[in-house]
Amino acid sequence: MDKTKQQKIDDLFGVIDKRISENHKSIAFHLAEAHNASENIRFSHYVKAKVKEILDMPQGEPQDEAQDSARKEYVAEDGVLNFRNECGRSAISGDVVMFKEDHFIVVPRDKRKDWQADGYTPVGVYVIASNGETGMLSLVNMSWETPETGDVKGDATGRFIRYGGYGSHVDGLKSYDNDEARQKVLNRQFEVVGYARYGYLPSDKFENGCGAKAQVKGKYFYDDDDNLLPPPFNADGTPNPLFGQGNDAPSFLSNNNSRANTDALIKDVTEQEDWMTAEKITNCGDKGYHPAACCCRRFHTVGTEAGDWDMPTIPVLASAFYDWSAVQGTLEDLAKDGLAVPLNESNYYWSSSEYSQYYAYYLYASNGRVYYFSKYYYYLVRAFRRLPRI
Repeated sequence: MDKTKQQKIDDLFGVIDKRISENHKSIAFHLAEAHNASENIRFSHYVKAKVKEILDMPQGEPQDEAQDSARKEYVAEDGVLNFRNECGRSAISGDVVMFKEDHFIVVPRDKRKDWQADGYTPVGVYVIASNGETGMLSLVNMSWETPETGDVKGDATGRFIRYGGYGSHVDGLKSYDNDEARQKVLNRQFEVVGYARYGYLPSDKFENGCGAKAQVKGKYFYDDDDNLLPPPFNADGTPNPLFGQGNDAPSFLSNNNSRANTDALIKDVTEQEDWMTAEKITNCGDKGYHPAACCCRRFHTVGTEAGDWDMPTIPVLASAFYDWSAVQGTLEDLAKDGLAVPLNESNYYWSSSEYSQYYAYYLYASNGRVYYFSKYYYYLVRAFRRLPRI
């Protein structure tokens, strides 16, 4: 390579180094955690084009090759996936995550049969989480009787699962059973929403509900008591910093790391040492058992492996609940072909967020209530797989 071309490439990487420095992040972390990953994709395309220009390489690619390249996943250093949307737009909650051979795509649900005809299999419903990350919610409830596949029929008794670990605080989880956790939760419209360690979430599920009195960005709250929780997203669609990005005092709203929470729960499993290989997960709520988290880790689909899925935190469940119409609409559509089980509108879903040594947080789908209850109790569980934002 002549010196002129080498200098141009060196200058180009100088621009890249400056970009990394300005963001104070490594390139892998930046791609995985950026609030506007579409900008990173454009920047990646710019770098690729500039290198080709400097080296006098052809800019165009055959159409089939270009499409194949666009479909493949990018894996960052921490194993997090980064999708390019195959449909020419940013993915939104309620889209379908699909898999074929060695790559994933995200498509609108009204296009999913077109992709199924091309050999793709639906594996999750796309959810934009409250901290700007994305992921897919499992298409089925978890099951302690069939942990690897989950409750594919929607009627198995094994779908009701105990949180587990009753009587012991799990190292690595935040506990909110203290006065410090009685923090003010601020909302951009309501000055003080509440001091409580629980509350009601807004959702488009309540647009026609008689109890819906408070409204934010077209989303309605179930009730207007002093424990209304803010929406996961601001009016402009950006993530609400009260969710998943930390607060002055501990809050279940800022507990957004499903992977870390599930890791902590799995580490605390000491009584069923063969939980990863046993035919069934022991559905016990005593110390040393965490059946809900174990079921999420045992679960896998086409294109995913056991260990890929986590037990979602409250902010993740809140994000799915906020866009109820889109997420539930996709699940109901897939259910028509036996590919999914819709969310139960009148039941409770465990999160991986702990309240104390005896209690953990759940989301009540009927009215959007986030509350805590005995870890020994049975609730439904959905698995979540984290992805960076497109």
